[in-house]
Formats: sequence, structure tokens, C-alpha cells
Amino acid sequence: MLEKITLEVSADTLTLPELAEIVIKTGVKAFGGSAGMVAILSDDRECLEIIGQQGFPESVVKPFRRLPLQHATPATMVCQRCEPEFIETLAEFRDRYPQIVAMTTGITGTRALLCVPLLIEGRAIGVFGVTYREDRRFSPEERTSALAFADQAAQALSRVK
Repeated sequence: MLEKITLEVSADTLTLPELAEIVIKTGVKAFGGSAGMVAILSDDRECLEIIGQQGFPESVVKPFRRLPLQHATPATMVCQRCEPEFIETLAEFRDRYPQIVAMTTGITGTRALLCVPLLIEGRAIGVFGVTYREDRRFSPEERTSALAFADQAAQALSRVK
């Protein structure tokens, strides 16, 4: 999984959207999700901008293409805290994000998710997330793999950006 990103980026011929597509396709497949996205911090550091996604209808993505950090969502909170978030059940999702769970679940069927920060030198440059349509437990190994994947993706994105 990580080797594919490294090999494709080492050619130095990818655009940011092309790299985002590789990150998403590789990540969603590797972590067994139904959908995923990668977003980077805007130049003014006030919004997350979705640069790639897979599995979400465009009608869902379009309103969230630029997500202000002051809106409490898994992605914005992960970006601000520089800490991953693993939500394993719909009940947990409802407890943490009551303001968005009905809309998110109603439109996308999301019940569980992983969202990890893309960090360079300890600072968030964005986030990578995968969603699931069923409750899902994340093993310690999966959590570690998600963080390692995010580290590799952050390095690649920072070189292309």
C-alpha cells in the first residue's frame, strides 16, 4: 500500500489531483471502506479543501468542498487537534457529532469512520478519511497502519503541493 504512493510520486510527474486520487483509491481499498476523502488546509489555514474523494455523490461533496475549521466535523477536529479519530459505531458518531450525524448517515449511510491528520513536522497540512456503512472495530494494528499511511501521504502531498 505505502510503496505504491512512494513509487508513483518518485517520478515527480503527478499533479495534486492525480496524487489525491492515488491516495484515496489506495486508502479506501486498504482500509476496506465504502468511501473516502483527502482534504488539505487552505492557504489562509481557515478551511479544509477537499482535493479528492471516492464513493460520495457529488451532491454531498460540493457543499463541503471548502469546510471552515470552525465547523465541528471529524475532519476539522482531526486537523485542529493533529490527532486521529476512530468512530466505531453509529451511537459513538451520534454522541460526538450530533449536529451532523443525521444528515451524514441519511445521505451516505456512514456509521463508522477513520480520520487521520496529514502531518508535516507536527503540523497538520490536511486530513485523510475513510467511511463505513456498518459499525466497525479498528484493531490497534489498523490504527497504526492508518497513521503510517497518513504519514506517507502527507510527505507525498507536501512534495507535489
